[in-house]
Amino acid sequence: MGEQCGATDSGTCPECGALTDNTEECGRCGVIFSRRETLLDRRERERADGTRRTAMRRYRRKLAAVFMVSVTSFLVILVTTAYHHRELGSGVRVVAGWFTRRESSPPMYNPSDKRFLDHARQCTVLIESPWGYGSGFFITPHLVVTNKHVVDYDYEDYVEYKEQIERKRRGLDVQRRDIERLKTDFQELKDDPHKAMLRIFIEQLEDRYHREKNDFIGKEIVYEDIRARIESPALRILLYDGTELEAGQVQLGYDFDLAIIEIPAADNPYLSESPPGADLQQGDQVFAVGSPKGLRNSVTAGIFSGYRRSSPNDLGYLQTDAPINPGNSGGPLIDRFGGVIGVNTMKYLDAEGLGFAVPLAAVYQEFGHLLP
Repeated sequence: MGEQCGATDSGTCPECGALTDNTEECGRCGVIFSRRETLLDRRERERADGTRRTAMRRYRRKLAAVFMVSVTSFLVILVTTAYHHRELGSGVRVVAGWFTRRESSPPMYNPSDKRFLDHARQCTVLIESPWGYGSGFFITPHLVVTNKHVVDYDYEDYVEYKEQIERKRRGLDVQRRDIERLKTDFQELKDDPHKAMLRIFIEQLEDRYHREKNDFIGKEIVYEDIRARIESPALRILLYDGTELEAGQVQLGYDFDLAIIEIPAADNPYLSESPPGADLQQGDQVFAVGSPKGLRNSVTAGIFSGYRRSSPNDLGYLQTDAPINPGNSGGPLIDRFGGVIGVNTMKYLDAEGLGFAVPLAAVYQEFGHLLP
């Protein structure tokens, strides 16, 4: 037997099993041993690659299954949270908060700590307009929020008052001419009981005329004062310490009794919204800051009585029993944490404990383009 094939230890062809001493090619089946080894190596590599690809596919299927389970669990939690909050939006916000921060707990309230009231007074201003006093507060270092009726006189009321003055003037002129005519008639009468009765009647008319004229003079002075002020509607802005600031541009609200005043030269402390978690509830203590009757830096306290809306989508008013008097208009209504929640606006004159404030959301609705 000759030299064995280099591909086997027994000198046989690995393909057909024939004995051969040729180390390169089998004389019986013609297989070339080097090519056969190359082919077998390639097949082994392909088999190994196929095993790896199969393992990768199995891994991807497992990963996809885990992802689907996670997404399903997330949606179940989201829907459950929305159900408990009674609206999907609340559920989305709460769940989204898990990825940014833990759900905020309500801030702690210390009834004995009233430093927030000192800050609120420093942020509140007295506004002196041509027709009276009002309040306002800084919502940024350069912008003061107040009521529209504090800085803008109702021109229709002015016109009506002017017409009342004119009607009263004409009425007094008629009374004066009637008295003069009766006096002339009195001089022409002979002395008899009718003349004595006419004299008494004339005296009564003159007494009435002088009373109404004195009343008219007072109203005319008021009218002339209002007219002069309207022609030069300057505003005085007084800070907590009595410093007077120059008012810049004034913008009036469209839907609400609100106005905003630019204070160019100011860099003052300002009021912000309440901290996260400080949701306003009925019965919570609130404070009205302002200048009732021109008394600066006054604070009155009460509770939040509820929202008063004409429709579910209406911002409405915040109702409180905190005293809101003339001069408080435009000042801030703040909660027990020192956050501003509304703009004091009005009260019922024929009832006690019924005050109202425009919600802070209305300020952003009217002047959001000016606020950060």
